[in-house]
Amino acid sequence: MLGSPSGDNSDLPAIRAANQAVLQPRYITDEGKAEEPEGTEMTLSEVEELANKGIKINAVPLGGGKFLVTESTFGNKPLVEVNTAKSLQEERAKEVDKRLFDQREQLQGATANKDSIKEMVKLIDQGVKTGFAQDAIMQFNRAFGKDVSDSETFKAVAGDVAMGFINLTKGAISDKEMTYFTTVLAPNLGNTPEGNKKIGEFMLKAVEKAERIEKVISEGMRQNKNAFDIDEEVRRIRNADDLLPGASTSSTGSPFTLSPEAEDVSKRHPTGK
Repeated sequence: MLGSPSGDNSDLPAIRAANQAVLQPRYITDEGKAEEPEGTEMTLSEVEELANKGIKINAVPLGGGKFLVTESTFGNKPLVEVNTAKSLQEERAKEVDKRLFDQREQLQGATANKDSIKEMVKLIDQGVKTGFAQDAIMQFNRAFGKDVSDSETFKAVAGDVAMGFINLTKGAISDKEMTYFTTVLAPNLGNTPEGNKKIGEFMLKAVEKAERIEKVISEGMRQNKNAFDIDEEVRRIRNADDLLPGASTSSTGSPFTLSPEAEDVSKRHPTGK
């Protein structure tokens, strides 16, 4: 131990002298193999600063003015944390936990817009059926605070609103599902009642996935589950691809269909960009 608890530091000259030697610390395992010790590298001045404060130190001279500090305590509180596999795992868990918390906040925003999605689909469908009459346009303007004046801007703005909603579910739907929406469904928004129906169904099911994932995260955190276990369950739900053609059906029982061109786009642009 370098540096005494009383702080008299009578052994500081020994620390300086030991630093002149070029030592490479090794520990011999039961198998006879040398292992590198774990610790924090410090300069001589940093070691002396701790010793002058009466802190107990385990330090091994490395030479060149460097020391390997494997432990330093003031009372019972560690002042130097050794970078062990356990501490790395804990840091990763903290990062995953923060990501899950941020994801939950985003998905809560998606679920809060469920009624707005239903309203948007209804108004777009009404616009298609009436040829985008002024009454439908005015209702859309009031509902979403947009400046829509004709059928073209109606469809363009509606598309922007739809993408805004679907982007809120990014943490819930898979990359393939996002690509399917952006390349197959969204371009047909406002063209036919059947197309609008598929778009509306997809968006509502995306929100339902967001609700399921938000629930998994919230309940997992409330029950103090391991962050990695929560993340694994989230990934399982998100990557199920259950909104894609063949995995999901519309309310009429007719499966969605994905054209060969759209399938090719999905493979080439898995993120939908």
